Amino acid sequence: MSLLSIPRWGFLLLFLVLLPACAGSPPDGMPDLRGQWIGEYPCCGVETIEVSQRGHRVQATKVTGDDYVPAGEVTWRASVESGEGEGQIADKGFANARFIAGTLTVLDHDTIQFEWGQSLTVIYSRVD
Repeated sequence: MSLLSIPRWGFLLLFLVLLPACAGSPPDGMPDLRGQWIGEYPCCGVETIEVSQRGHRVQATKVTGDDYVPAGEVTWRASVESGEGEGQIADKGFANARFIAGTLTVLDHDTIQFEWGQSLTVIYSRVD
């Protein structure tokens, strides 16, 4: 069977099956940070985040929200290569939400740290 004899929908199906596996995979030698992590926020206690990864870029979305940044919102995003990123801060009630410069540090396979400027540091542990 040649590629020319595969119907168009076959290529679409193959693309849809392979895309998720390829799109989120980190490059060789880069830490895989995908999955759920827990960290203790000084203001609000233990919270869970979901980290997604596309190449060297990672984004953390809150699974557990708080009075400042609710569940479903991005809490931070960064480059795994450089550590440069930005973290979201807000006033109570998610008012005046904004991103400020931040830094991601991979401490080991199961531990990462994100610093929101000089104001906040959270250390996360891998859940899954």
